[in-house]
Amino acid sequence: MTRLEAIKGRIDSKGDRSEAVIRGTSITAYLVAALARDQGASLTRDQVEAAIEFAKAYPKRGRPYPTKSLKATLAALADAGAFDDDENLGDVEPKAIP
Repeated sequence: MTRLEAIKGRIDSKGDRSEAVIRGTSITAYLVAALARDQGASLTRDQVEAAIEFAKAYPKRGRPYPTKSLKATLAALADAGAFDDDENLGDVEPKAIP
């Protein structure tokens, strides 16, 4: 409980905000938690850890943020050859996504 209270102290979740943000930024805690594994940001490690712990303790209502950005997902598809031209366009086989 002490750790959770300390984490809540680093997140602004009250007032006129529609979503909780990392104190001193306009970055939402839920977005950082969703992207933390896939992308870097100009945040301190402590800020990122606080956002992740906050999102675990207070799950976001509604549709969750994706854990990968569209750009990262499209890059992974391209690396897997999903957009490669096929000689037989009529016989396109599905390709595995890593």
